[in-house]
Amino acid sequence: MGWDIQKLYANKTVEYLAADDIYYRNFVIQDIWDNLLKEQDEKELCWAVMNFISVLQNTEEQNELKNNLNLLMGEIFEYPLEAYENNEKALMDYIKGHSGIPCAFGDIEIDIKNNRLGQGGNGVVFSGVLGKYDVAVKFLINYSKKKLERFKAEYINVNIVRERLKHTVSYLNYETLNLGNEAIPFIVMKKYDVSLKKARLAQEEVSWDNLMKLFNDLCLALKSLEENNIIHRDLKPENILMDQEGNYIVTDFGIAHFEDDKYPIKDLTKKGDRLANWEFSAPEQINNGQITPATDIYALGQILYWYCFGSVNRGTGGRHLQEIFQNDNVGKMDAIIYKCLSNEPMERFQSIEEIENEYNQVKKRKIDVYDDMYTFNDVVRSVLPEAYRLPYETENSKIIEELIQKLDEAIFNQELWYNTGLGNNEFTKIEHLKNGNYLLCGREIIIEKIYALVTNNYYDDLLILKIENPALYMIDGEEYDHIMIINNEILEPYYKIESGYYRFKDGHVESFKNLDIQERTTYRGFADAEKYIVIGVQEHCSIISENDQWIEQLQEHETLSPEIMRDLQKNISKNKTYNVRLGI
Repeated sequence: MGWDIQKLYANKTVEYLAADDIYYRNFVIQDIWDNLLKEQDEKELCWAVMNFISVLQNTEEQNELKNNLNLLMGEIFEYPLEAYENNEKALMDYIKGHSGIPCAFGDIEIDIKNNRLGQGGNGVVFSGVLGKYDVAVKFLINYSKKKLERFKAEYINVNIVRERLKHTVSYLNYETLNLGNEAIPFIVMKKYDVSLKKARLAQEEVSWDNLMKLFNDLCLALKSLEENNIIHRDLKPENILMDQEGNYIVTDFGIAHFEDDKYPIKDLTKKGDRLANWEFSAPEQINNGQITPATDIYALGQILYWYCFGSVNRGTGGRHLQEIFQNDNVGKMDAIIYKCLSNEPMERFQSIEEIENEYNQVKKRKIDVYDDMYTFNDVVRSVLPEAYRLPYETENSKIIEELIQKLDEAIFNQELWYNTGLGNNEFTKIEHLKNGNYLLCGREIIIEKIYALVTNNYYDDLLILKIENPALYMIDGEEYDHIMIINNEILEPYYKIESGYYRFKDGHVESFKNLDIQERTTYRGFADAEKYIVIGVQEHCSIISENDQWIEQLQEHETLSPEIMRDLQKNISKNKTYNVRLGI
């Protein structure tokens, strides 16, 4: 655009909250400018720019910036609402007057009152009849040059590798309908029966076979996309269709990233573009990070979770497949979904092949859920022999440290879990910090005491941490509950690196991917009522959601007497997973 980015650096932070954006974001000017240089035209950026303009000061440099940003906003909104409404009316009038539209293969009959399949901000989709065949027609009404190129890429790039793709939409033709001075591009495609979203709403309950059909079809589709260097970037239930045979079909490649040089239309979406639906998008999409096949794998995990429970999983408090399915492989499928949902891309599966290998390995190996329970029980007894069959507690910091260390060193088939009754999550380790505190999933805690009670049942073993939340972090005289430690020496509030980049005092900027970063959060003042954290393996009675009420009730007690411990063990033992019941 010819503007000098060096003139635009500023320290002011701009905060905004778009009407349909559940994420509260901070932007500094260089973050905004990086996105503007990519010609990003999404509405969340527009809100950020407009709010930034409103706080600029009345100086020569910032007035120049304000004028330039206003010009750019005019370009972003180059296609006004009135033009969209006029084009839509012209298209509707034409379809109504001609009972459809012409195409290269003949006339497509469209009933304008009954054949509308969907509508978005850029266009509309109708079903129609071409000869004897049912088709769907996707019209692009609201478009800029960039959106038109994306629309063409959706048809041309996908069709170039169509024979190598599996369970993906069948595009039949791309054409343009001329309406006076306006041209309305449209894509003719095969019509499918229903979307996954509508199909799921019509189901009263989900069977294991239904889940596995969805899992297998999506894996086949995404694996074929990976093999052809395509990242979909917008996977969600509305973009998954079902054909007459009950097969799942991935559609809507409007914002897909086409990696390979073989594609004639490319570089329309950069890997850092902040585009996608919010519910099913990976954290790196929201935070403007690197987009990889692991981004689609995150969406896969969310879709499978949503299919089972009717909502997506964000943070702690997630449910588990063992609550609704009884199958030998349910534990591993649950673990696969949760690994797909890791916030860090590198902690997820990196390809569909890795997921397939993991699942197939489990089917061959058939892990006994009791194996992890035996290991857990042995670790606790090796440090706290007094806790065998009798409730035991200790405040001894050396013993607490030894127990945490042995749990970290023990080899489990699946990750350990924690549960407060209000939320739960898996974790790989509890780190002992130099200040004597502990770090659990980024949350800093003070472990005051440990309560334990283990028996030969194994499934109802109890290990409970009594905790306290440390004080708020003090940085330059200000208190924060969420900070980052950079390269083991620099403490900064979390928002300063939320963009994915950090500016050092000497002025240079580095990506957080190249830095040693540790996240720390204190729940001081936020979750002070949470006094106890229960630790266990995935299918321990103390971890499953059916027993959350009993774990939550612990938070009401200042101390846990032997009677409370025995009652807790008795109550949680009434609810067991299918795999645990099989082993009894």
